[in-house]
Amino acid sequence: MGSDASFDLITCNMVAEHLPDPVAIFQEMSRVLAPGGTFMVHTPNTRNYLVFANILAKKLLPRWLILKLVRDGRAAEDIYPTYYRANNARTLRHLGESVKLQPHSSLNPSPTAASLRQTPSLNFSLCKRP
Repeated sequence: MGSDASFDLITCNMVAEHLPDPVAIFQEMSRVLAPGGTFMVHTPNTRNYLVFANILAKKLLPRWLILKLVRDGRAAEDIYPTYYRANNARTLRHLGESVKLQPHSSLNPSPTAASLRQTPSLNFSLCKRP
């Protein structure tokens, strides 16, 4: 991707749900992130009831039916698989810590559990210590 410690900011917008191996990706983000840099993740929140229902439906329904239900004009090959392996604050915090990134408190206030369930998407930022 890039040289070690070469980026001050990395963003991941609606991508984390598509990562089959988020640990490998987070390791790479940590490697290329400069000290003091920020890794921002915007992703569906699996703690939200509607997102959870979507995940459950995906497990119960065949792919052809899911593709038919999407109906947003995309071709079937443009609807990427989802894994939801890095899609809630707790998991993102643990993934970050596993690659020496810490939650960035000024951009990541501590919401209540109830407010997290109400939020369909999650904004989470991790930073690399200087």
